[in-house]
Amino acid sequence: MINQQAGGNPMPQEITKPTPLLKEDGSTVVGWASSNLLDYNKIDCAAPLARIKEWDRYTVVSPDCAVTLSIADLGNLGYIFASLTDFTQKPCRTFSQTITRAYPRGRMSLPLSARSGDTTYTSKQVGMRFSRSAKSRFLNCEYVNFCEGKTLYLNLSLDEPDRYAIASADDFGGKKGCFSYRYQVSCMPASGVIRYGGAEYSFRPESSFGTLSWCRGVFPTRAGFTSATLVGQVKQVPFALFAGGPLESALYYGDQFYKLDEINVFPEENGSWQFRFPQSGSRLEMSVLQKNEVRSSFLMNFCRHEQVFGSFSGKLSVPGQKLSLDHISGFTEQFESRL
Repeated sequence: MINQQAGGNPMPQEITKPTPLLKEDGSTVVGWASSNLLDYNKIDCAAPLARIKEWDRYTVVSPDCAVTLSIADLGNLGYIFASLTDFTQKPCRTFSQTITRAYPRGRMSLPLSARSGDTTYTSKQVGMRFSRSAKSRFLNCEYVNFCEGKTLYLNLSLDEPDRYAIASADDFGGKKGCFSYRYQVSCMPASGVIRYGGAEYSFRPESSFGTLSWCRGVFPTRAGFTSATLVGQVKQVPFALFAGGPLESALYYGDQFYKLDEINVFPEENGSWQFRFPQSGSRLEMSVLQKNEVRSSFLMNFCRHEQVFGSFSGKLSVPGQKLSLDHISGFTEQFESRL
């Protein structure tokens, strides 16, 4: 695999071997890795359980629909979220529902590692489970009275490749006791079925792809981030792009990996979004298809997660070649919390 930066600016520190996320003095190892090399252990956190944030979120996109499932334990606030966006309807329609839990503080038992352990939530209304084997991930959900009194049923399997992943660890500018560890996997071919009411959506691996966003951390009282994920095929070659800060931005094309610097995102007056790459001068434009949002609050605690689906077009310059993107599926995400 090629390991190079598309541009001449210095890269943030690359982590190349298994390393504890938190040092003995409690500080964070800041850097990035192209695989899940940092070892997160909640026991090592000096912060109380009320401040530890953990979530697993999967988004799977097909030509006909997109589904997002989230299980989040944010200390003083937890939520279980499901959304289904139907691209076949004009305009697009989204069906979503959120269950909020007060003061979970670790009792939702999210796994310590993205490499092992199941993530589950069960109640009278919903059963949601994320599990995995050596090379696959499995998403199962049965949500009764999901929207309009209908039941959402989901059974999907995602083939997890050896590449198309980026891990990033940050310390929020050196704020004492604060850190964020995000592990993202994309371009996972998806197969299976979703049923909602009388509609059925089939997922085929040649045209359906899943993304995992796995996050653990201790955030400042107020925190937020913006990112984007593109996934699909360019010239029949697998393609994935993570756009965010300098630690987490990366591009995958076939077996080539390019570490990118920060990518600038600009909303346009016509409703589209512009993505500019200062290193290479490349630009992408996203035509918005649908916006989803989950808001959870309890007393003074607040969390908002917005997801905007769209199609991306434009040209990307990477060492030795230019890639032309024509309506590649993707989504932007904005997260903010006051916890």
